[in-house]
Amino acid sequence: MRTHLRRILAFAASLAVLAGCSPGAVEDSAGSGPRVRLAQGIPWGDNLDQALATAKKESRPVIVDFYTDWCGYCKKLDTQTFVDKEVVELASKAIPVKVNAERQPGIAARYRVNVFPVVLVLDSDGEVLGRLTGYMPPAEFAAELTKHL
Repeated sequence: MRTHLRRILAFAASLAVLAGCSPGAVEDSAGSGPRVRLAQGIPWGDNLDQALATAKKESRPVIVDFYTDWCGYCKKLDTQTFVDKEVVELASKAIPVKVNAERQPGIAARYRVNVFPVVLVLDSDGEVLGRLTGYMPPAEFAAELTKHL
């Protein structure tokens, strides 16, 4: 029984490592070298109207992460891309907000979001400046986000 339990625990630990659950520097899949993961990622808000009001006051864009609870690539963005030091620094130039598309379907419909994940960059009036669709590793996401900020 102990041997069986040990095997299960070893298997679970291996899965955690393969899933990228360990913190610290990691090699970017684009081969651009090690990237730094931060314990605290992007400080997301959860109210788009409030984010737009803040953006207008501060003359900054809004980054909107549309996600669902069941979306695996949405979770991968959270655990790999949105904790990357460069991505977090870029996001600090904007007002970041997360929208659960199933809990707020009206907002998702307004921006024609029907696949996940989708990250939109909006101006302070809510007009779309850029659309990033699907999972992107940190270096690619940072490069795409830079084009719209």
